[in-house]
Formats: sequence, C-alpha cells, structure tokens
Amino acid sequence: MLDIGGIEILIIGIIALVVVGPKELPRLLRSISGIVRKIKNLSSEFRSGLDDLAREVDVKNIVPDFDEDPIGDPFEELREEEGITADMSPEEVTDHIMSNKADKADKTDKEKDAEEEDPEQAYRDKRVGSDDD
Repeated sequence: MLDIGGIEILIIGIIALVVVGPKELPRLLRSISGIVRKIKNLSSEFRSGLDDLAREVDVKNIVPDFDEDPIGDPFEELREEEGITADMSPEEVTDHIMSNKADKADKTDKEKDAEEEDPEQAYRDKRVGSDDD
C-alpha cells in the first residue's frame, strides 16, 4: 500500500517527537494505531461483503469464458459492409472507409437530383433497390 522504508519512518518519528513533544507522543501513536485498526476492519468487512455477494450471485456463471467467444467479432458486420480485409494497414482501412463514404454521398446526391427531375421514377428506383436487400 504505502511504500515507506525504515529511514522514512525514522524521519517521521523525529518530526512527530519535535512537533508533538515526548509527553504527548504515546497518546498520538495510540490514536493513530486505533484509526489504522478501524480502517483495516472496515476494509475487511467490505471485502467479505463483496465476497458474500459474489457467492450469492454466483459470478462464475455470469461472466463468460473468454475462450468460447460467445459474442463473436463485434466489427465483423462493419468489415463486411465496408469491404475491409485483415491484411489492410490502418491507413488503408481509413482511406477505404473514407472513399466508401464519399461514394455513398455522391450516390445520395445523384438520388436527390433524380428526385427533383422525376420523383415517380426515383421512387421506383428506390423500390427496386430495396427489393434486392
């Protein structure tokens, strides 16, 4: 917890002796040891309470085994959607995603232009495109 060596304790003791005085030093040490004892008791009670709660809930059944990988790859869908492969560098992945975003933005702009020209045809094109999904 605290990394205090013998020399540090000696220096603290000398400073306490000078500041408090030899008459009051034993009382100060008793009160400090009482406070430390109370803190240790509180921390052990807290720890045992958490252990009891963990046993009650049976944490081992809740926490999945990380070797099984029940969730799968959270980015698998993104990789497939964007066309990202494992051999791509981070820069290549970024460039690839940005170019896909630019292509999608161009496509959206073209659709908006088509809607302005012929809204019925744009609606039919959207319906045909959504049927493919």
